[in-house]
Amino acid sequence: MDGNGPSFYQNCTYTHKPLVMNKLIIYPAVLFILFFIGVKPTFGQFNIKMNVLSGSSTTTCTDPFGAPDPTWAVNIDNAGWVSYPFNGICYNNFPNQQFNKNYPCLVGIPSTIPVCFRAYENDATLPNLCTPVYSCQAEICINVTVPAMGTVPFTITLPAGGPS
Repeated sequence: MDGNGPSFYQNCTYTHKPLVMNKLIIYPAVLFILFFIGVKPTFGQFNIKMNVLSGSSTTTCTDPFGAPDPTWAVNIDNAGWVSYPFNGICYNNFPNQQFNKNYPCLVGIPSTIPVCFRAYENDATLPNLCTPVYSCQAEICINVTVPAMGTVPFTITLPAGGPS
């Protein structure tokens, strides 16, 4: 080996090990970050709200204490009846957010939510004027479809000819 002949190292290839280590560290880290940026919205909570914007009821029923008091109530997702309209001391005014529920997972959101409407002639009692007395009532329930996104208005109407 006098320097004129072929050298053993001339035919060998050399790979730079720190570059391979950088690829092994950087690529998974980038993929990990991109995964969580893209998946983060699926880990958020989903919220469904229902607002009662307006309503009315009439009655052909009689009231033993004077003129009839047509009143109505809404029950969303079997959470209990909420009476309308506000009469100066009792019940609710418009608009009223009656339903507000968070769902931690997309798969937990129901496809429909039951909503019931009740019209009645209210003969409140003297001990508690704000506790409705459901006389001469008519009621209907529907399943409201939950939209994938956005706001969807809906109306509930009692069929004609009912008791209230």
